[in-house]
Amino acid sequence: MSAAPLRYRSEIEAVDPDEQATIESIIAGMTGQSEVVEKREGHAVRASHAKSSACVTGELVIPDLPPELAQGLFAKPGRYPVAVRFAQGPGETLGDRVSTHRGMSIKIFGAEGERLPGHDAPVQDFVLATGTTFPSGTAQGFLRDGTVISGAAGAPELLKSAVSSAARNFNRVLHAFGAGSDKADFFGHPFSHPLADSYFSQTALRWGDHVAKLGAVPASPAQAALADWRLDPHQDEDGFRHAAVAAFADHDIVFELRAQLWTDAEGQPIEDASVDWPVAQSPYRTIGTIRLPRQNAYSPERVRFFDEVMIFRPAHSLAAHRPLGSVNRARLQVYRALSAFRHRENNVAERNPASIDEIPRATADRTLRAGTARPDSRLVPGRFAAVSALAAIGAALAVGAAVRSRRGVRLREEARFDHQVTGVAVAADGRRFVNFPRWTDDAPISVAEIMPDGGLRPYPNARWNAWRNARATELAVGEHFVCVQSIVPDGHGNLWVLDPGAPGNERIVEGAPKLVRVDLATDRVTKVIPVPGDVALQGTYLNDIRFSPDGRIGYITDSGARGAIIVVDLETGASHRALDGHPSTQPEGDIVVEIDGRPLRRPDGRQPFFAADGIAISADGRTLYWQALTGRTLYAIDTDLLRASVSEPERAGGVRKVAETCVADGLWMSRAGVLYVTSPTDSSIKRLNGDRLDLVLTDRRLRWPDTFAEGPDGRIFVTASRIQDTNWFKATAPASLPTHLFSFDPAPAPQGPRP
Repeated sequence: MSAAPLRYRSEIEAVDPDEQATIESIIAGMTGQSEVVEKREGHAVRASHAKSSACVTGELVIPDLPPELAQGLFAKPGRYPVAVRFAQGPGETLGDRVSTHRGMSIKIFGAEGERLPGHDAPVQDFVLATGTTFPSGTAQGFLRDGTVISGAAGAPELLKSAVSSAARNFNRVLHAFGAGSDKADFFGHPFSHPLADSYFSQTALRWGDHVAKLGAVPASPAQAALADWRLDPHQDEDGFRHAAVAAFADHDIVFELRAQLWTDAEGQPIEDASVDWPVAQSPYRTIGTIRLPRQNAYSPERVRFFDEVMIFRPAHSLAAHRPLGSVNRARLQVYRALSAFRHRENNVAERNPASIDEIPRATADRTLRAGTARPDSRLVPGRFAAVSALAAIGAALAVGAAVRSRRGVRLREEARFDHQVTGVAVAADGRRFVNFPRWTDDAPISVAEIMPDGGLRPYPNARWNAWRNARATELAVGEHFVCVQSIVPDGHGNLWVLDPGAPGNERIVEGAPKLVRVDLATDRVTKVIPVPGDVALQGTYLNDIRFSPDGRIGYITDSGARGAIIVVDLETGASHRALDGHPSTQPEGDIVVEIDGRPLRRPDGRQPFFAADGIAISADGRTLYWQALTGRTLYAIDTDLLRASVSEPERAGGVRKVAETCVADGLWMSRAGVLYVTSPTDSSIKRLNGDRLDLVLTDRRLRWPDTFAEGPDGRIFVTASRIQDTNWFKATAPASLPTHLFSFDPAPAPQGPRP
């Protein structure tokens, strides 16, 4: 039988005389840490729990409770809307092989009653994390550990991964002997499913007349079935997010909210949060149920609101649930200061919404959720501080060196998708479009306009997007998008859709290769140009297109079995192959494409072998640039030599080598005359400077930077298509992968000769 709960009294807290100075030092140190991460990522992120895995809404149901638990918000039975954010621990967007502690932040709406000073909205926030204790213990310990973390901000991600693995293995050994370490778990959490984990307040809070700690425990059969699930992070660096999204797509998720009452003033200290309160003396008892119904757990507009706008803070509390103890007194100030820094740097106003109605609705049915495959659940099964050197390295896991960029060039996420994206286009009026090829899944939309709320509208209409591989014999290939690879405006009010007609990048569907012109003013198809079989050969893959300044000629790269430049007269529809089989349009045989430090190979041992891929044209239309993806040489030719009347030997003689580059996918010549190059092997964007490439930015979020577009203000957009993460190369990967659209401010023009 548990002991009777002790009563709350203001004197149970003991404030250190130097505590305020300690808190100010914490704020200064963590702000400095945030500045380092911001410079590397090009964007200010949360100083902890930066990388979200699910952003959802649901309901808290409070039952009739016994008097000692029926306190504050929980005094009476009721139902309250909730918003819940699940996230990884580090204060940056690391890959999931760095599996540290995790967070579950809960915002309860409709919480009426006396609130803490400065908190006006009728909400109650509970900020929980894995582990029953806060390893630093006190504000002074928080400062000590935070100083080590801030000093290690430059540590590479591979080191973080290694130490996370060491901590995880160390804790596994301790558990084998009936022990365990919350600090080891903090730095090396198991690769478990985020919805199968339990989360805790770790610190004490007032519970009306009493004091308590809180816990949230998985409580549905679906979550119980995930208890033995383990992620193989080498298969999916964002696997925790994908697993959470898949679970929410198929199941209602339930957590029991539990309270552990304070019953022993000596054995259950308020001021030292590193001390576990024994459950044998005071068990966690259910006080409510959080029900999170099936939903799109990563709806783009909602995620943007959760991650960039909405704030969770311990200070958002009723007086009856005031956070207690040294760590919490620090948190009340630290959260506010770091949030102000983040929102100021990102030029975004922070919001503590007063109603669930202020949160954007999930757009599961309007975006590309249909047909999404689930991550394979058969993936692999599966005092730390006393060692000072290991602890110092482990502390480095909180932040890292994931991103480099030129001064002033920052990557900004513009949109997220549930399927593989390749092409992007931005119209003169700022409207944005993307396309989804049918490579590893049968995407429900081929071409889409990104709407202001983040949803996707089939473009130009649903009929053109109605193709499905399963209905290939039923639909006219000339009137539907079969496998769209690229979309490009021509500068004359039209959007051209390039359809290679080869789902899976395999055999061409007869009659499917084509160019489709859409009038951007009327959103209507005004021309369809078939690419005939003697130009789009079996094995051809129409990859990307650029236009002459007068809009009369289109130049297309063929990245397929026999590379070439395909030239199309957009007025007559006539087309021909140029530099067909020429060395400049073919893969370079000695190139090995390496991703994440190892050669990229298909399960059968094949590496990517793509011919002429990226393409760009000079502003005056006189020079065309291209490069084989499996290559490191940028070539150019005078466009006059690409006319049908020019002989192939004369044309070949006009090809010139521009620069030794890198394995590259997309090329873009900006209006300012800067030639941009994507570099998938190191997740970077580069620019041509004379005969060399200069770095513009590197960001680990750019998993295979693919295709460029330019906005009316000169801002550069780029898709990340995650080719290396598809089941082409990772047999256990799902058919559908979440992908992203990013943008960045244009880089200054190089000082040397322009291309």
